[in-house]
Amino acid sequence: MLDKYKDYENFYKIMKNCINDHKISHAYMFEVDESIDIEEFKYDIVKIIITKDGSENLDLLELIDSNNYPNIRFISPDGQFIKKNQIEELQNDFSKESFDNKTKIYVVLGADKLNKVSANKILKFLEEPSSDIIALFITNNKYAVIDTIKSRCINISLKKQEKKVLNEDSFEYKIINIIETKKNKSLYLLYELLNNDEITRDDIRNIFINISQIYLDLINITNNIETFFYDLSCLNQIRYDNNKELLVKKVDVINKYIDYLSVNINIKTFIDEVIYGIYGGE
Repeated sequence: MLDKYKDYENFYKIMKNCINDHKISHAYMFEVDESIDIEEFKYDIVKIIITKDGSENLDLLELIDSNNYPNIRFISPDGQFIKKNQIEELQNDFSKESFDNKTKIYVVLGADKLNKVSANKILKFLEEPSSDIIALFITNNKYAVIDTIKSRCINISLKKQEKKVLNEDSFEYKIINIIETKKNKSLYLLYELLNNDEITRDDIRNIFINISQIYLDLINITNNIETFFYDLSCLNQIRYDNNKELLVKKVDVINKYIDYLSVNINIKTFIDEVIYGIYGGE
């Protein structure tokens, strides 16, 4: 089953390693492109996880294909959005004991269609994961997915693209270096770095969007999973904090304030909010 996706090298390698190492995560975010048939992929990814021991249980696979396996739930947008009542039904169903004491999986199709209410409702599953429940989110555009969902998942792209290389001359590297090594004392150095007539507000916004993605890649590293979007080898020179909860917090805080740069927030205020949000008064 997994061999069908060998051309999507990053996805193939990550899932193969997870299966071989018996380290299936409690939540994945899959970003797919137009080359992927989502209806086919949703069944394939469930089968890949369910049959991770390599066994080919034809009766089980047939139940999955016919939507008759009670441990699987597929959730799709009802109209324009995935609605609160759909998540409540899922929570109610999955609060009951599994009929065969095996893993339960829910698949959210069109994860970018979770609105704020339904996303907040589903966060409970992600923030307090049960060992027997796995969440799979599928989207064509992960940037449209609510950040608190995205930061709690292993993010895997099935879009064919090369990794970006993070280099020491980039603003992204310099900012991360300051944040990681100076922590809550970063403010003055960040003011000085970004107080540059050649860098626009839009430039700063794009830089921090990239930094958010870099931290998502670092979250993958803490899960012993290869990064996809960036070659981060230059970060080996920095003693960055690899505490997963703190990395998730950094993503959440940066994403919370990024959009403030689209309005007339002062750059100094933006930096204050990001650093205080991450480190507080430490």
